[in-house]
Amino acid sequence: MSFNEREYTVDSIKKQLILIELHSKDGSAAEAGCDCIQGKHLRALEGFAEEGAGFALTDAEKQLYSDLGAWSRQMRKNLEQEKWRLPTTTNKKTRHLRACLAAAEIKCCGVHTKDYSGCKCNPLDLCRA
Repeated sequence: MSFNEREYTVDSIKKQLILIELHSKDGSAAEAGCDCIQGKHLRALEGFAEEGAGFALTDAEKQLYSDLGAWSRQMRKNLEQEKWRLPTTTNKKTRHLRACLAAAEIKCCGVHTKDYSGCKCNPLDLCRA
């Protein structure tokens, strides 16, 4: 089977959108300060959209990729410049997650931190369980 760049790009766009949704909902972006949405997923989405525009078969498809790229770029810039913030503590579940994460950081890392690379376990994993 030969490589199909159109299918690859569409599949990759879907995957990035799914990861953005998951990280937005699971607490890793809002509670742990993870910047993977703007630092990785929105950049990848923007890149795939730019690639897709290069081999689009119709003007409508080209416009779709162009719009997706522009949206990704604007969302990334908004997040980087903190023009749009993820919600802070607004409900009981969020407060519970914050408390769990604070305790889990001490248990796994010995201190409160956003960098989990030196921890013996991942505090997010403990709170998601």
